[in-house]
Amino acid sequence: MSQLAQNNALLGTPETSGVLNCLLTFSTGRGVADRFFATPPVGKRRASYRRHFATRLEHGVARLGTHDKGTDKRDGLGVNSAFLNQRAWLMRWSDRDGSVELAQAVLDQTASSVTVPRRDRGLALRTLAWQSRWRGALSEAEELCHRAMARLRGEDAQDAMADCHTILGVIANTRGDRTTARDHVTEGFACLTADSAVETRIDLLANLANIERYSGRFDLAHAILTDARGLATGQDLARVEQTFARAALRDGNPQQCLDHAQVALDLAEAHGNRIIQPYALEIRGAALVDVGQAGDALTALEQGLTLAREDRDRRAECQLLHEVCRVHMAQQRYEEGLSLAQGGQQVATELGCTVLETRFLERVAFFQDRLGQTEAALDSFRTLALRRGPL
Repeated sequence: MSQLAQNNALLGTPETSGVLNCLLTFSTGRGVADRFFATPPVGKRRASYRRHFATRLEHGVARLGTHDKGTDKRDGLGVNSAFLNQRAWLMRWSDRDGSVELAQAVLDQTASSVTVPRRDRGLALRTLAWQSRWRGALSEAEELCHRAMARLRGEDAQDAMADCHTILGVIANTRGDRTTARDHVTEGFACLTADSAVETRIDLLANLANIERYSGRFDLAHAILTDARGLATGQDLARVEQTFARAALRDGNPQQCLDHAQVALDLAEAHGNRIIQPYALEIRGAALVDVGQAGDALTALEQGLTLAREDRDRRAECQLLHEVCRVHMAQQRYEEGLSLAQGGQQVATELGCTVLETRFLERVAFFQDRLGQTEAALDSFRTLALRRGPL
């Protein structure tokens, strides 16, 4: 039996036992357990977990892998990298920092001259790329993806390769390059097998739906999302529902958007999905603006901003700020709106989010026009026309 299988037999399968469970086995005293498993209020981080994480991880890793008789310590630690990768990937939605720390721990073993298989290094880089993508660090995510794929090729890691293609597809789509985005999604689907993880297939479908929608193929996008929803459960369903909500808003159905956004938010909260929560609040706020409830929209958007800033999710923060700009438009708070839109445009530029950058520029032009800044508004409108190209 492999070390990973033995660990799962002893500590529980990935579906029933997260990384905290596996490390808790090697902690001492119920007081530590209480601190590890204290459930924080929604929107709060596990401060005690953050403080004790490094010590518990080091202690746990030192004990993991000692059940294999006849293997030396270095080989045991090498196998443990698979165990850490497994947990890092499983907890990626609910504990963003913990997921990053576990993946980084695998790479740190390599840095400390411990032999770690190429596949495990690739999986760790895949997790880090996934987290960077959701935080909006597109250039960082792109680099990590390519490093991951260089180590995963030929290592029987088709799902992870598909995940990397999905991430690269999202990055290309966010930059407005639909052709490259579609190519990556196609390559991702080519990696799948009959035994591939459902979540990987859902991710590819959701991203393909976004590409089709941005390309103007709304019916096809809806059909693809419907297929994804038929496969999804739990936190994956939360992700699909928020994508449905976003699609409904773009299709001019704010009430339908509100329904999907509420389902996404309820599921995200129930499953502790901190990544989807701020995005669900963002799209809920956008729909409330569209139905004329700017005050309620601002409440939802401020809740989302709190979560996004706690998790340092700059892309979510940027999208939420864009909707706050729309609240200022509805409430005729033009000076505040202009300052916010200009700041948001700068952040979007830094992130390389071309689509968001253009949307903020639209708001900048609007506010400048309303404030009587005619020349500045004309410059902004000219820039918009150049970016959009000929009609």
